[in-house]
Amino acid sequence: MPMTGKEARKQATRKIADLTRLSDELSAILDELPIPAPDAFDAMRRGTIPWSEEAYIAAVIRNADYHVDEAGATIHDYSESTTSSLKGLWKRGAVPAPPLERSLRYLVEARSGQEIPPSEAEEVYYDPVLRDRAVLKMLLSILLNVV
Repeated sequence: MPMTGKEARKQATRKIADLTRLSDELSAILDELPIPAPDAFDAMRRGTIPWSEEAYIAAVIRNADYHVDEAGATIHDYSESTTSSLKGLWKRGAVPAPPLERSLRYLVEARSGQEIPPSEAEEVYYDPVLRDRAVLKMLLSILLNVV
């Protein structure tokens, strides 16, 4: 029998403590690693000196730690939605945010083996050029309605 949304929410919420612990452990590793001074970092960025193994792994661990923190925040912030709150959202003509739409689209694609194109809302959210155009279009619409 498939897991219910309520049970999945409970299990995911319990994982926040594990994510916090993992973040603390990653931070402790980073605290022990020597990182380059600003001038050495600048030279690495320019390619005038090679990246050290310590600098590279520090960047990798820092990036992983960021995503661990984000996972905890995402579960905390978004797992509160229930069937009734999602129905209320739908009745108001709204849908979950594009990052959640994208996440579900990737899952549906992976499980079905079928490629699904992103929605217009998802494309606008992730493409700065399209987002700028959408904002400009909205502003023009507001100006035309005011005049």
